[in-house]
Amino acid sequence: MKTVTYGKRKYQVDEGGFLLNRDGWDEFFSEGLAPDLKIPLLTKEHWQVIHFIRKTCRQEGRCPLVYETCRANDLRLKDLQRLFPTGYQRGACKLAGITYRDAYPEYVLIPAGGVLPSACFRDTIHQNV
Repeated sequence: MKTVTYGKRKYQVDEGGFLLNRDGWDEFFSEGLAPDLKIPLLTKEHWQVIHFIRKTCRQEGRCPLVYETCRANDLRLKDLQRLFPTGYQRGACKLAGITYRDAYPEYVLIPAGGVLPSACFRDTIHQNV
């Protein structure tokens, strides 16, 4: 764990530079970190993606998948790569104050029957023909 300072604020980050407390995020964090991620200035497009990631994480308790983020912001994958040259997790999510730890639950409990509950709600059933 280390402390970084952007503007007049101090932030606790892990060894990868991800914010340890996502509730401690503010826009100064993103603006201060952006140049380290090869983004000289955050544009309106950057902020749309950053705020979408934060909103989804707050509402659903998880980091949205890259494809959800692209779809919600009317971006193609190559547009997202142009906006965040260090990648989705190490760029967009890091700037949003969300870490890889927010993307997945720590463990999944498999019921005695061995079938995950989500498997019961699939719209499509694939069969070998």
